[in-house]
Amino acid sequence: MPNTEKLFIWKACNNILPTTQNLFRKRIVEEPNCPICLHHVESIENAIWKCESMRDVWGLCSMKLQKRSLQNQSFRELVINLMKEVNDEVLIEMAVVAWRLWKRMNELVFQKEFTNPLIILKQTRQKLQDLRLLQSNTSISTARQVGCVEPMNQWKAPPNGHYKINWDAIIDQKKCRMGIGTIIHNWEGQVMCTMRLNKPLFLDPNLAEAYAAPHVVLLRQEIG
Repeated sequence: MPNTEKLFIWKACNNILPTTQNLFRKRIVEEPNCPICLHHVESIENAIWKCESMRDVWGLCSMKLQKRSLQNQSFRELVINLMKEVNDEVLIEMAVVAWRLWKRMNELVFQKEFTNPLIILKQTRQKLQDLRLLQSNTSISTARQVGCVEPMNQWKAPPNGHYKINWDAIIDQKKCRMGIGTIIHNWEGQVMCTMRLNKPLFLDPNLAEAYAAPHVVLLRQEIG
């Protein structure tokens, strides 16, 4: 669900939207009635769902939203039930439409403009289509990234009668130190010898590995 609609639904479920009912309780407005019908108190439920002007829009939505009735439910209870009963796409549609209806209410109050239900439906469908496209592109991008990951090189034993020496160096820039690790395997993969060194030296990884090379040679000579 988009962040804008998610935040709006959260505010609606917690009844902290500035409906005229809430504004009236705080003595900010003189009347708690709906700015559209002027007859019913503009509660959260009325502002988003119950008002006849809102029902005109919900009647154009998905079948599961068309037939939904609040009855004695709060908007919060409606959302909880929808989360249990419908799929994500219908839930997102509900959130997008609810946000558009609230936006339309504010446009009426502050700009004296009232958006036709068909325009809201068109805006909602476009938003849902954009979300599907975004999700599809994200899935493709993720699949490509996964497909481009190179598999890690697996260690292979040396030919019969031979030994393999592997070494690496790491650096700690904060402490200005480097560490060297060496391990020697035989042709059966058994560990024959290991060596570790810790020196207050190079901050460059390439120089650290170059410094490690002669120590590896000396180790090989010592074990024969």
